[in-house]
Amino acid sequence: MRLAVVLFAGLMSLLTASAQNPLSKLERFPLCGSDYVRLAGWAKTFKSQIHSMRQSEKMQLTNSWARRVLTLDSHRAEINGATVLLSSPMLAPDGIIYIAVVDLQTVLQPVLFPPQQTGLRSSDEREP
Repeated sequence: MRLAVVLFAGLMSLLTASAQNPLSKLERFPLCGSDYVRLAGWAKTFKSQIHSMRQSEKMQLTNSWARRVLTLDSHRAEINGATVLLSSPMLAPDGIIYIAVVDLQTVLQPVLFPPQQTGLRSSDEREP
């Protein structure tokens, strides 16, 4: 019985970890010395639509809670009106748009899905 409980707990932790990190399920492509994923795959994972903006190389991703504007061959991006800088530019070497995994992990996902902080005290309880 104890073995069944341990196995169940292990399975649940694996399922929870994979649900929290859908980025790990996307196929990676080595481009210009960095790992990239298809922008369309990442957008689909987070239920976003991609729209090409006319007369430019900008892509707009939208869903119910965020608007992101990304530019091909650029380090600049916009998230809900705020400009952020990416480590690696978005690329489209074969007509398919790719975005660097490191930028998804360190810029886009933390802004869009901030980690929950635990153990914080209310402002009344802080020490001077």
